[in-house]
Amino acid sequence: MIELNLLPKELRKRKKKLLPEIPILPIGASVLVVLIACNYFLSAVLKNKETAVLRAKKEWAVLEPQQKNAENLGKDVESIQKRLTAMERVTKPDLSWARLLSGLNSAVIPNVWLSVFESVQGGGSGNSGASGRAISLEGYALGKVEATSTVGKFIDSLKANPEFSDYFDEIKLDNMINKVVSGEEVMEFKLICRFRDSVKL
Repeated sequence: MIELNLLPKELRKRKKKLLPEIPILPIGASVLVVLIACNYFLSAVLKNKETAVLRAKKEWAVLEPQQKNAENLGKDVESIQKRLTAMERVTKPDLSWARLLSGLNSAVIPNVWLSVFESVQGGGSGNSGASGRAISLEGYALGKVEATSTVGKFIDSLKANPEFSDYFDEIKLDNMINKVVSGEEVMEFKLICRFRDSVKL
């Protein structure tokens, strides 16, 4: 059935629109502008970060050789300090008997015992004066065959101990004699330790 509306246009009922008219073109243009602005901002941030990274790499390229030089300089300083410490020990003028005896005690090895510790002149070297001042160490090493190597190890132990050896130019064997002590075969030995000229007794 066809319904005719014969009323004038002014009196006719207007149909209500369900949705208001949306201005699509201006909104789309605004969104596009925002997206372009965001893209530009992100590109600028990324470019700034890349520039900062490149600048940091350039600075590191300049600083890296300096760091290596500083490391080498630190090693040189450490080496010089070690040499100075060694020189101080060698050239130390005043004799510390406590230090010397402590070093001697630390250097004694198994199967060796000392019987004589005395200061002597000449030191068995034929020199006179200060260069001839020395200490005589006498003692025993257990055994007959192995005693010789034991005495050699004891001399090496004395030389390796800076508390004792720093005061001496020379630590040498003067003589060795086979003996029997309390039924045991031993080697009686005598060592001469000649003081350095710089040591003040």
